[in-house]
Formats: sequence, structure tokens, C-alpha cells
Amino acid sequence: MERAHLNDRFGLPTSSLRVAVATLILFGISACDDTPVPPPGGPPPGSCVVDGVTYPDGTGNIPAADGCNTCSCAGGSLRCTLRACPVPRACGARAGDTCAANEYCAYVEGEYCGGADAEAVCKSRPDACDAIYAPVCGCDGKSYDSACTAAQAGTGVLHAGRC
Repeated sequence: MERAHLNDRFGLPTSSLRVAVATLILFGISACDDTPVPPPGGPPPGSCVVDGVTYPDGTGNIPAADGCNTCSCAGGSLRCTLRACPVPRACGARAGDTCAANEYCAYVEGEYCGGADAEAVCKSRPDACDAIYAPVCGCDGKSYDSACTAAQAGTGVLHAGRC
């Protein structure tokens, strides 16, 4: 684009043209043909950003925030399934032992493993755990290397640290 054309179009003195073009690009406006351009360092056109992760156009199987639906990125828009999420089943305290054999009552620190009528929800026992050592005391009174290994054993967490 010629300088005279920019001067006519934006009414800026010639000395300000470089700053004007940089500003226009920064705000996503092309000085040449009004075509939107991505800001420097921004996501590519047509992509979707979810929880700080950029997914290119056409990506599917993106986890939705509700934890039970999935989304896909199409032309910069996120389209998600709308299945009804299962209602968590209460367990412990007055609800009793309602979890299936492949689940555990997912108490976390501060819920006192059902003491003081605290309830939790049933969650699936994890198949595998990362090798992270962050010991916890399980609701069964045994020490575990992590909350995940306690969950594998079928118990929630009473408190951080060994029993």
C-alpha cells in the first residue's frame, strides 16, 4: 500500500503511518483491505481457546467444563454436546454405604470421613495413579502415598500426612 493512500485513508501525517499500521494490526484490522488479522502472539484464525489451551479449527473431543460433555471447534466457535450429566450419588453419614464395588465415597480433607453427618459423593476408583508422593491418611485409618492411591483402595481422605 502506498503512503499517500494510507494518508488519505486514515488522515495521518506521513511520520505517523508506521505507528498507525502497527496499531491497526495490533487491534486486528488490516490496513490494506479491512481483512481481520490475528493480533501478534494471539491464536490463529478459526481456532478455539478453552482454559488457556488453543485448539485448531476442526478439533473434536474437547472436554466441556461440566465434565461429562465434549466439544468441537468449528470456525472459531465451540460446539458442545448437551447430554444431561449424571447426578452424583450421595454416600456416607446418613446416606450410608451407597457406592458400587468399583466406586468409593470421595471424602476430602475437612469432611471428616462422615463425622458430623458430612456426606460425600460416589466416584469411580481410578485405574492408575501418577507416581507422586503426597501422603494422606485414608478414612479407613491407613496411610497412602497419595489421595489417588487411597481412592484406588476404595477410601476417601481424612487428612494430609500419614495416619
